[in-house]
Amino acid sequence: MAPLRNIVVSMVLLVFASQVYSATPVTKWVSLDSDLKDRIRRIIQSEVENREGFSVQEDEILNTRMVEEQRQKENAAYKSAIDSANREFARSRKRRDDLTAQYQTAAYDFEEFQKNVKTMRGSIENINNQIARYEQDIKTQQDSLKKWLQTEKQGEAIVAVIYTRGFKDKEHDLESLADQASAALMAQHMGTYIQSFTRVIDNVLSADFIRAIEEGTAKWNQEEPLRVELDKGSRGTTYLRIKRYELYPFQAPKMGRSSPSAEARKLKALVLTSTKDLQVFLSQNNYPAGNYGLGRADAMIRETSQNNSQAEEGLREQIQSFREKINALQEKVAGARSDRDPQRTQLLKKEAQLGNLQTDLDLLKGRKDSAEKALQDSQTVLHEIKRTHESIIIKTSLATTRGSQTPAEASAEAVIDKLEEVRNDARTQHSSSTTDVMNFQVVGESSIQAVTEARIIGVRLISLINQGDSVLVKMAFRVRTELVERKKEMPPRVTEREPAPMPMAKIAPPSETPRVAEEKRPFPEPAKTTAAPSRSSKGIMSAETDDFLFELMSVKMSGGELTFLIDAVNKTEWTRRLALYDQSSRYTKSTLIDESGKSHEVKQVYLWEGERKTSAYDASRGIPVESKQSVTVEMIFKEIPPATQVVKLLNLHPYTAISMVIFNIKWSDTDLPFKDIRVRR
Repeated sequence: MAPLRNIVVSMVLLVFASQVYSATPVTKWVSLDSDLKDRIRRIIQSEVENREGFSVQEDEILNTRMVEEQRQKENAAYKSAIDSANREFARSRKRRDDLTAQYQTAAYDFEEFQKNVKTMRGSIENINNQIARYEQDIKTQQDSLKKWLQTEKQGEAIVAVIYTRGFKDKEHDLESLADQASAALMAQHMGTYIQSFTRVIDNVLSADFIRAIEEGTAKWNQEEPLRVELDKGSRGTTYLRIKRYELYPFQAPKMGRSSPSAEARKLKALVLTSTKDLQVFLSQNNYPAGNYGLGRADAMIRETSQNNSQAEEGLREQIQSFREKINALQEKVAGARSDRDPQRTQLLKKEAQLGNLQTDLDLLKGRKDSAEKALQDSQTVLHEIKRTHESIIIKTSLATTRGSQTPAEASAEAVIDKLEEVRNDARTQHSSSTTDVMNFQVVGESSIQAVTEARIIGVRLISLINQGDSVLVKMAFRVRTELVERKKEMPPRVTEREPAPMPMAKIAPPSETPRVAEEKRPFPEPAKTTAAPSRSSKGIMSAETDDFLFELMSVKMSGGELTFLIDAVNKTEWTRRLALYDQSSRYTKSTLIDESGKSHEVKQVYLWEGERKTSAYDASRGIPVESKQSVTVEMIFKEIPPATQVVKLLNLHPYTAISMVIFNIKWSDTDLPFKDIRVRR
């Protein structure tokens, strides 16, 4: 019986305990449409008055545990969301930086390859111009030879004509008929002459020029013709006329082709090349040569033969001279073409490669732009998550009843006095959590209070403990805090400086506040006052962002160190922050590409404000630059080849910002290229 009794007692106790536990009141959240004091006072009074009595310790433990569990769950979810957004932002930032570096390298390679193709095109164009000049020179030489052939006398010809002067014939008419008969013979003679020189002129002048000359021009040299009387009779006197003409075989006759009349064709005529020709000519016409005195005719024939020999030799020498000049020019043309043709083949290949590089560059730019947009989206998500936060604040108040106050009224008044403290605690939690996760690392600035808007959106009564003359009230508040960006209003400044020109460089989208490495940083030493570096008064080249004008003032090589001095001028009407990073930071740094194509990162960066020098390490959060004021950036690159004469590319990577709220600064960074910089020693 004893065991059965024990079982029954245990079951009764379990049922009683479950009834007691189920009787423990579990409070719920009450949402608020307004956090005004009167509204919260009425809610608290209502919650207290709805209770049947004071809370017991079990009530407080149960409700507190439930609120704490809910708060821990929500905090964990909030931190998890921020961690996830931070990781996504870090991945997007790294991908953007990698693709930007790849794009810059590809763009530089494309520009260099494009310059190479342009140089090759220019070389081919120069060769084409040379060929055109050589061909023009050849044409000029040929035109000069044609002119010389057409204007220079190429020998002489003697024509013998036998005619009879009758009773009614005029000497002038007979001379004209003799000239007509002579012209036909000389045209035939000059045609033979031209053909005899075809092989000499060929390859110097075109064959069309030779074929175009049907007959040359014969001119009388004003020498009195030789007349020899052969016979006299009833018909009249028969004469032998010997006349000498100057020959221009390559000059077309001005009066057109000669056409002798019928009477002229009846005359006996012959071109004399020797005395024997004359003797045969007379014998054929029944005039024995021995019966006449032909000594003068013989002398004339010999003189003409000598002149023709000299003219022929002169023609050969002249043509040979022109041939040598034209051959030299033709050899230059052939040499230029042999140089040009391989370059043309190579140019076609390089143009195809350039097209492929352009396609790859466009694809890479598309990927870079997509990564840029993804970075902006991830940053927007991160900012939005950190901008709003809901926190649960638990407060305990001791309310003492006075006069006619009920415990409910006293409890409400005690809680009302804690509202501003609740809001401040919520602001502190939001500021701390936002600062702690900023830039994916813990920083020692969680004590900074954020400028936030805090609003109580819900309350929950945890317990109401009777303390005799007083009541211990424990409440949970759900507070929504929101970071609000407020621009600092500044009066406009009056300045005589001309407005800066429109920016040349595009600002990259805002990024997180740049910082140095995660290791704990020592307190910065006070800035030392040293002599500012000397620089040229005239800028070498410049580049711009929306906020700053960056002007390269000097480039100096000393040993293996290359030092750049750059003036940064704030163009805006507001104060801006400026930061550049060196080897002490993990953030993107400025780089240069030397003559050999090797890339170097900057080793040391200093910011000069007058005589005040600040290192990049100490200025990791940037230094303020007032409107229209400037600072000098000193950048030192090491292990640069001492013989470097020209820096192909200096890629300046500044960070600029304007402070929007007390603890949060929105930064933007960009790449500013300075190309083909000459180095001074």
